Amino acid sequence: MQFQAYVIKSNNSTAIKVCFAGIAILTASIFLFAFEIEPLATYVVSIGFMIFVGGVIASGGNTSIYKITKDVLAIDEEKILVGDADFKYDEVEGLNFYFDSFYSQSSFGYYTDNIGRIEYGIDNYVSFTYKKMFFKTTFYLANENQANTYFELLKWLRQNQIDFTASTRPGQHP
Repeated sequence: MQFQAYVIKSNNSTAIKVCFAGIAILTASIFLFAFEIEPLATYVVSIGFMIFVGGVIASGGNTSIYKITKDVLAIDEEKILVGDADFKYDEVEGLNFYFDSFYSQSSFGYYTDNIGRIEYGIDNYVSFTYKKMFFKTTFYLANENQANTYFELLKWLRQNQIDFTASTRPGQHP
């Protein structure tokens, strides 16, 4: 049995930082309008908007804080693989699996509804300590079937006495 998922990383591109700078300038301009500093406020709004749009164009429209990488997290009966690195269960300590959601899951529960806020499946992670170094890998769950495969693997690990903890966000009952 094997579970595979794409690894999630923070989007640290300069274009995203430029977008945030534009948003910060636009937000600051609200105070200029509040204190009726009219000509300066208009200029600051224009500059903030241009910086924000420049960031969006430079990012190619991808303004997400997170990005799904091509790196794969693979967990099987013997080890955890993150990209090219592998970690055997008997060499890791404090193994923890965290489930938040899968893509398009309703925030009201495990099964997908068409009401309420929709989840993106990007806040799931596995963490552990390997040779005194802490590792935390966030991964993407694309759908309910992939989430079920994840839970089946955790069940298998538990039955085979692999030491780990598993947790979910409050209110989740997978």
